[in-house]
Amino acid sequence: MANLLQTLKNVFSSNASSERVIISEQKAIAFKQYPENAEMQHYVVKKQLSAYKQIQMVNDAEIKELVTQKYPANYTMQQHTYQQQLNAKNYMKTADDTEAKVEAEKRYPNDYFAQKYVYDSGNMSA
Repeated sequence: MANLLQTLKNVFSSNASSERVIISEQKAIAFKQYPENAEMQHYVVKKQLSAYKQIQMVNDAEIKELVTQKYPANYTMQQHTYQQQLNAKNYMKTADDTEAKVEAEKRYPNDYFAQKYVYDSGNMSA
């Protein structure tokens, strides 16, 4: 029981510490973007922190890695791109034109959104 309590304490302490780092990082970014507008600074930090929390809870590790590498300090872009990639990945799972699907996957093996674009473009010209 004591081990479980210590583990939970470590997890919550780590999350709180991570959030403090994120807030500090985002405050600096927001200040550079809006040096004279404290309201916008607050808004940016709030949106970024919310997006950070959401991206921590996503299920697709492959897409999460892709978006966190592409946008390391922009959590709203991570969140937006994650959803875009996830939707495209699910779409490509149902793609039935094998030739167009193989071509799309060959051209963009790690970018489902680009795969979907190539796949749809190939199917429109057919």
